[in-house]
Amino acid sequence: MSTTEAIEVVNLARAFNIPSILPAAFYVCSRLSPKVLMEGIVYPDGRRSVLSPADLLRCWNGQQELDRRYAVALQDLRNVIAGDFCEDEDECSEAKKNHDEKEMCSTMGCCLASTSWLDEDLADEVTLCDCCTEARVSSWKEFRSDTWNALPEIFDLKDANEAS
Repeated sequence: MSTTEAIEVVNLARAFNIPSILPAAFYVCSRLSPKVLMEGIVYPDGRRSVLSPADLLRCWNGQQELDRRYAVALQDLRNVIAGDFCEDEDECSEAKKNHDEKEMCSTMGCCLASTSWLDEDLADEVTLCDCCTEARVSSWKEFRSDTWNALPEIFDLKDANEAS
């Protein structure tokens, strides 16, 4: 689904009682700009698709919760190390510090994005050992999976929980 279709997907899921697709649709809606969320999508034929006031509130609250979880996950990521398997604790600690400061600002709002940003930065700019790199990527993938599974709760979609 494209981001511009997400509002229509929410409305169609409501109209046809298909709650199982709501978590993904609300996640995509939560990535839309406030202007698009408020004004909706205008189609070439002039019709407009908007979220109901309740779904708009649900989307905004979910977006705030996703951002909160993301910030916590990035903070937790700072503490992920390979422990006894780390090949150079001093260098890995310094590399992690530099990487984390950059990533905290550049990836806000993308909590379910792939790990490609993490993989590329760790490979290209950060000198973490292989064990610490793998520990961080694994931790991020676990966060993404946990967040995906929590989308019905994040967006207050009780019916979606029952349909899953």
